[in-house]
Amino acid sequence: MDFYEYFYRWNWTGHGKCNSRKFKKSGHNIFLCSRGELVIKLAKELKCNYARCDIKDYNSLEIAINRAYNVLGGLDAVINVSGNYFSQEPVESYDVKEFVDALENNAITFFNIIKASLNYLKESRGTAIGFSAAENVYLNSNPGYAAGKGAVYFMTKYLAHSLIQYGIRVNSIAPGFIDKENNPNSGRAGATGRYPPDGVLDAINMLLHNNMITGEVIRVAGGHDIDVGSGL
Repeated sequence: MDFYEYFYRWNWTGHGKCNSRKFKKSGHNIFLCSRGELVIKLAKELKCNYARCDIKDYNSLEIAINRAYNVLGGLDAVINVSGNYFSQEPVESYDVKEFVDALENNAITFFNIIKASLNYLKESRGTAIGFSAAENVYLNSNPGYAAGKGAVYFMTKYLAHSLIQYGIRVNSIAPGFIDKENNPNSGRAGATGRYPPDGVLDAINMLLHNNMITGEVIRVAGGHDIDVGSGL
């Protein structure tokens, strides 16, 4: 397929906002979804449709997915750019509620989006993309963030295996530390610094268009985890 109808769940800073702009500029038809008010501003800028809902609330998400399908005239891909809850809080002081919140925001959102869009993805033999994290990111974070990103990793494997019978491909991106402001000079720090989100967009495009790839978690880490064993 050369033209995609996207349901895109995004985060306001970093690759979520940047990639939304680039997808639209490339001629793709996108539908944005976020719980915050800033999605209204971006949708107006890009002249695209949107919904405000908390992706953790399955019923609200299902309504948004149905609207996206009707507005776009189909649904070829869903992308869950989950984020937030990153901190370097140690186990000793990490709050249980914070753990649950991080797990829900990073993992349950991915499950909810795929479940809510499943019939439409079966119809289009489409693709779903989630966001995990490079090892050096979650090993330097907190228990909840690590659990959420780890869950995305293994859900990607399970869902790809389970849904291949319908022609649905499921993959994820595992980015390193992204420059939230898309600073063109951020790459000067080399393999250990933050980097702009362009490389993430290239990986997403590859996963969207390569029908031979499913069940993969693609590292786009700029060398952050080059000396870290997977441990998985």
